[in-house]
Amino acid sequence: MRRRRPEKRQVLPDPVYNNVLVTKFVNYVMECGKKGVAEKIFYGAMEMIKQKTKTDMPGIYLNRHFKLCLKY
Repeated sequence: MRRRRPEKRQVLPDPVYNNVLVTKFVNYVMECGKKGVAEKIFYGAMEMIKQKTKTDMPGIYLNRHFKLCLKY
């Protein structure tokens, strides 16, 4: 039996967008501890969004979308 409760770990923001929600989403997508693969999937999708919308900052899209998705 544990002597005390484990401490909550603070989630650090990702290096590209400097956003904690992005890190949480990458951790959600990650399977079997393959964080590099999950990051490639996520950043590849953001690159596709950037090309299709012809904007440099899909970060505005990130905040709106993730706040909706991570509530569920």
